[in-house]
Amino acid sequence: MKEVNEKKCLIEILGTLVALKFRVISVDESEKYIFSPKNIKKLYKDGISPSILKIIELGCELEDIESLLYDKFDSEIEKLIKKTVEELGKYSPYEEVDWD
Repeated sequence: MKEVNEKKCLIEILGTLVALKFRVISVDESEKYIFSPKNIKKLYKDGISPSILKIIELGCELEDIESLLYDKFDSEIEKLIKKTVEELGKYSPYEEVDWD
């Protein structure tokens, strides 16, 4: 079940990053969904992989990047998308996992 939860979390992160990339949600909104220290704490208690927590932690920095280094914002989103996709690729395909 841990693998399922981690994969779902990565899919949620990826969707949030893509929505940020296309400016259909704000950084503030992304913080409400996933990129918050409160969420990291909860997921840590749930035993989510440290590599996933690191991606979320980096996502928490997007607000600062957007306000202080706006010209780097798009490239930081791309880096996070790449990290998320790489991590997602480590998990078994849907057919090979008991999702019940």
